[in-house]
Amino acid sequence: MVKQNPKLQLVRPQGEGKCIVGTATRYLSVSAIIAAAPMMVACGGGSDGNVPPQTAAIASHVRQPVAHPTSLFFYSPHPLKFTVRQTGYYGRFTMSDPACGYIASVSPKSAKGPRATFKVKPIETASGGVCVVSVADAQGYTAKVTVSNPGY
Repeated sequence: MVKQNPKLQLVRPQGEGKCIVGTATRYLSVSAIIAAAPMMVACGGGSDGNVPPQTAAIASHVRQPVAHPTSLFFYSPHPLKFTVRQTGYYGRFTMSDPACGYIASVSPKSAKGPRATFKVKPIETASGGVCVVSVADAQGYTAKVTVSNPGY
């Protein structure tokens, strides 16, 4: 489970009893908090109560691409669109739809950030189906959109 913590303390041990403390914003998983535990012990408060315990976290902010909407359902053969945004990202987004070949076609295959619009056109089929379109940034972070074609 990942939770967003808007303000976290960054603590780095700097020898016995000395720590550098800063503030960071980050999405932290349980494993990241567990990994930071040794720093909390190394910089924690003393048993005499004079030094307050510190909180440790990883100090890098990762922005990931976000799709809107996250699902498309075709009621007719007309194309639909979705948008992917990633704040501060000016590289290229790359679209991947390996399971959508018989359900829908998506274009363009790549587009420039921080905002890109993709067009999804249903493929006429009697059976229909569901697939997932992934759009990735250069670092490999992805946004996913579920495409449903009931068949017509």
